[in-house]
Amino acid sequence: MDRSAIRGEVGERMAEQREAPLWNAMAKHRVQGLYPYHVPSHKGGRGLDPSFAAHMAEFDLTELPGLDNLLAPNGPLAAAEALAASLVGAEATYFTTNGSTAGLMAGVLAMASPGSTVFLPANAHQCFFGACVLGDLRPVFLPVEFQPEVALPLCYTAATLCDSLAKCRPSLVVATTPTYHGVCSDTAAIAELCREHGVPLLVDEAHGTHLIVSDTEVQSAVRSGADVVVQSVHKTAGALTGAAWVHCFNPHFKEPLKRALRLVQSTSPSYLLLASLDLARKMLATEGAARFSLSRRHADKLSASLPTVLLPPPWKQDPLRVVVDARYFDMSGFALEQVMQAHGLAPEMADAYTVTLVVGLSEGDEGCQRAAALAERLPQKAVPVSAQVAPRPKTCAPQVLAPRQAFYSQRVWVPLGEAKGRICAEPLVPNPPGIPLLWPGQCIEQADIAFLSELSAAGGSCTGISPAGKILVIAGESSA
Repeated sequence: MDRSAIRGEVGERMAEQREAPLWNAMAKHRVQGLYPYHVPSHKGGRGLDPSFAAHMAEFDLTELPGLDNLLAPNGPLAAAEALAASLVGAEATYFTTNGSTAGLMAGVLAMASPGSTVFLPANAHQCFFGACVLGDLRPVFLPVEFQPEVALPLCYTAATLCDSLAKCRPSLVVATTPTYHGVCSDTAAIAELCREHGVPLLVDEAHGTHLIVSDTEVQSAVRSGADVVVQSVHKTAGALTGAAWVHCFNPHFKEPLKRALRLVQSTSPSYLLLASLDLARKMLATEGAARFSLSRRHADKLSASLPTVLLPPPWKQDPLRVVVDARYFDMSGFALEQVMQAHGLAPEMADAYTVTLVVGLSEGDEGCQRAAALAERLPQKAVPVSAQVAPRPKTCAPQVLAPRQAFYSQRVWVPLGEAKGRICAEPLVPNPPGIPLLWPGQCIEQADIAFLSELSAAGGSCTGISPAGKILVIAGESSA
């Protein structure tokens, strides 16, 4: 190759390197001016401490003298964690800048015996797969029911747990509440049942930090009697994305949790995230109740403007999460999400029938005004109409291989339509994100293939399916 050709290639590469595609996409989104009904709940900085927001780059620090060390705190970080523990009455609280994902994985590794069985909700977050791989654990999935009209996943009940405990005694029970759609379970009844059977309870309350200051009958799991509760503070209580904490109420797990967190956390934690946790705790303690009351009224206004999904008893709805029933506008949830964006609203997520709006603790009137204007432009039907068939929900596929065995097995790509009877090798995660339809090691059934095909036809997507429509399965394995 001559020198002129080499110079041409170098020039092309340099031209490419002048681009910043992610930054450009974020900048484009910012100038659209959409009202953020999504996480993080500081709502584009509206809920951040002004001095923190104004000097954020200067606060991007590291483990300097006087600033402590997250993996072995004994100074201001230890004091900040102690204040968070005091806020909820925990034996100890640990900060993490790796999100609830790290907190939940650490909780499982600290609380479950290696090689044992753990009870997980059928709609558990995919981080539990990583925990099962690391701990060589066998998941038993507790079936969840669905809201019948819109196929919205609910939570398992204490009765479901009781039936499962009669068949098998796990080393750990996990509960998820609220769900992505804001469905809340009776965690106190679940905790009491776990105590009766001598099994520890870990609660994934990633979406429920704001319930610490709830003035409604829907309360946080920190008051339920759970052994450990993990919360994504950025989702609903004003911290920066990735900021979470782990509340330990059982002294037996204090040291195991410390060790496990060291295993799954970065040794270079973001001090911006750590500071935002400290400030969020201060806000919850000093202004949280007042902010929650205002935000609840905001959510009530949204619900008055837009048709919402009603939950069957005994489940209760998170008062700050509004799930809009798109059927009353004669369109899918995916289509309604696009309409909302065109009218200046950015929802958290959409599925076949619904759109979910997240109300934080820092709301203004602008969002409600836009929602009311949208409702006026979109006349509601008196009776819900569906223009499409909802994907069939799936609860518990047969678990053929343990997660660890599946993780280390050889894998091959096959077309989704030809995957019946094969063993899933990579999580298949449709909307909402993070909740797998299928875990590695589970058998793929025809209902799963139909579910994913209908989801795609309705406008949804699924992590784990290639652009060519293929998925990864265990090589040479079949459930037959």
